[in-house]
Amino acid sequence: MSYAQEYDFLDDELVRIPMTAFEGPIKLTAPAFLYDGTAINSKDLSDYMFKPELKISFFGVKEGTWKLKAIVFEKEEDPQRIEQKRRQYNRRNSEDPLLNKPSPEIETVDLSGEALKLSDFKGKLVVLNFWFIGCKPCIMEMPELNELVEEYKAEDIVFLAVALDNALSIKEFLTKEKFDYRIIPEGRSIANDYDVYAYPTHLVIDTEGKVIFSQTGYSSNLKRALKKQIKELLK
Repeated sequence: MSYAQEYDFLDDELVRIPMTAFEGPIKLTAPAFLYDGTAINSKDLSDYMFKPELKISFFGVKEGTWKLKAIVFEKEEDPQRIEQKRRQYNRRNSEDPLLNKPSPEIETVDLSGEALKLSDFKGKLVVLNFWFIGCKPCIMEMPELNELVEEYKAEDIVFLAVALDNALSIKEFLTKEKFDYRIIPEGRSIANDYDVYAYPTHLVIDTEGKVIFSQTGYSSNLKRALKKQIKELLK
């Protein structure tokens, strides 16, 4: 464990909390600081979270379960990660470079081994999801995505899920979890083509093959946002 003595503005008993200790969304209610000890007002937290040159770390105590006691925004030293966060920020702020442009081609096989080519779906709406098994927010939203598939089963809509994991791992995952999208395994190169650096990410592609909607990250209003796009395109 890494102790908080590395920061003299934190109490000595605080320990760095591993990210694996958290399940679901993290409530950022603890006092927050910049790496130099500057206190951060709660209303400014979101601004710091999306600064590419910073990374967020959590400190607390373990009393059976972890208790979050402090948040520290540290310097991000990895140039690749800084660039990834910059792209993530742009996508969150509706500045996706793919918006209103033709979607990159996808030519691969799905989980059942059936050939799949995105351009073959021209004339149909395509709802595209990027995910991976270890992504807890990805799994949390699956029930609502399944509901969306059920609600639009009578429409000519293709629901595709590009996963980073291999086919064997996904099949094992599906013995415990339900996901009704048509799944594409080992899709990291596809994610790169679509400039996806954070998960989950959702796109909607219109009947002409153009990307008209993009959203990254878990959101309680995702289903509502996707339905709005679908309804507008079905008019």
